[in-house]
Amino acid sequence: MKAGDRVKFLKFQSADDLPENSELLVEGEKYTVSSITKGKGEDLDLYHVIAEDENGDTYEVEVFEDEVEAVAKGKAAAKSKAAPKAKAKAAPKAKAAPKSKAKAKAKAETEEEETEEEETEDEETQTEHVEPELKGITVLSDEQQDADIASAVADTDDLVGLTIEYAEDAAQSQWALGGLLYYCQAEKVHRAYDEGQYDKVGGWREFCEEVLSVNYRTAMDLVNVYSRYCAVGWGIEEYKRTSATAAVELQRMLPDLDSDAADDLLHAAEEQSFAEFKETLKATKATGDGGTKPITAVNMMRFAFKAKESEGKKIANIIELAKEHTGISNTDELFATIFLEWANNELDRDALSKMTRSKAKASNTKAAAKAKAAPKAKAKAAPKAKANAAPKAKAKATPKAKAKAKK
Repeated sequence: MKAGDRVKFLKFQSADDLPENSELLVEGEKYTVSSITKGKGEDLDLYHVIAEDENGDTYEVEVFEDEVEAVAKGKAAAKSKAAPKAKAKAAPKAKAAPKSKAKAKAKAETEEEETEEEETEDEETQTEHVEPELKGITVLSDEQQDADIASAVADTDDLVGLTIEYAEDAAQSQWALGGLLYYCQAEKVHRAYDEGQYDKVGGWREFCEEVLSVNYRTAMDLVNVYSRYCAVGWGIEEYKRTSATAAVELQRMLPDLDSDAADDLLHAAEEQSFAEFKETLKATKATGDGGTKPITAVNMMRFAFKAKESEGKKIANIIELAKEHTGISNTDELFATIFLEWANNELDRDALSKMTRSKAKASNTKAAAKAKAAPKAKAKAAPKAKANAAPKAKAKATPKAKAKAKK
């Protein structure tokens, strides 16, 4: 297997510690390998495959070699099927052999192209009938549904309110689990558990995974989030303001920040997408006196392009060579570097600078107009939204959900 090859995604072997953008991979779908990290010793090779989201933006997703399989066998099989037929026609007349082989090869390629076109048409037809929100989701029959969940859904007339309640309970459970794990680790309870079986180097890791059934990395993330949030005066309310993954990234900076700087970063985590927040953290540097310099939201622009498979394989190989040549391992950073260096060498710098300033000015004008119009739009929309949506959200869902839980 090498960069540029196509693989079919099977499934993630473990539900714990999934890679970033794992939700973009669909079981049975085919993806192109952009690079491979060879495993050491008995470790599995790690493949970086290219996946698209519903907007057509591309991302690299990491999968282990036992989570995918090669799909290059189809074309080889088609050619091997065509070969005997070509030889059979060519054998009687020696002079006709080249022509016969050419015809057989052309026929095999035609049949192969038709098969690929049919498969593509089938995939496109299926995709047309699938809502974007449902892409990759397994649709369950009534018999396959979890009885308790199906019953709770049937009994409520406010599914959104019921879902919000369960989401809040999930956040509460994660926060509480982090606190309990903190106390378990701080009081070293694992050392005395089961007659001292876990009183050894690496015992806490084994205790988490074997006794508590919690992945060690997950356990340590929860402990750090709990302890570091509490250290700056935060609690469950602050934890619920961001995603669990953003909380893990944020806690790593908290020991070096004062409360004001920490609050600024919490606000950034709440307002930005996860990708934007990670870039904000990269650009945020601790000053050494508890503050940060600067607290700046880093806005990201996404680009996506497609190429024919034959060209795509070459591009994938070029990317790998470029990474080795430049020492830049991040694909996004590599593309930005290549484009900017090419532009500096090939384009008119004055024209490029003028175009950039012109677009920035237009963007600022548009933003100013939008900001001026915003209060008026908000004033009209706010009363109606509160009147219709707010009171009903939790009113009917809570008693029925709890009654169902007791049963």
